Amino acid sequence: MKCPECEKQGLKSIVFEGPSWSTCVFSEPYYGENGIYHRPDHNKTSTNYRCSNGHLFEVECGAPKPCDFCGETTHATKNCPHAVDLKAAHEYQMTR
Repeated sequence: MKCPECEKQGLKSIVFEGPSWSTCVFSEPYYGENGIYHRPDHNKTSTNYRCSNGHLFEVECGAPKPCDFCGETTHATKNCPHAVDLKAAHEYQMTR
């Protein structure tokens, strides 16, 4: 983690992590029309940071979005090896 303002100014700094907070919204899992299990997660986490040069900044991130075909969060839907074969994607999902 580097301070974005120090990066712009060509400075070096130490970054200190401050408080974090997360939303806690339930999103109901479901099986889509193609039989693939979906686990939607719309929660986000925000963290405040302060650098040794006095700059303050916040970073917000969301939960990884599961692939529409196999449910994995390690790749985007368009990169799913099973995307060309929904039956294979469903079978893959059932064996996990």
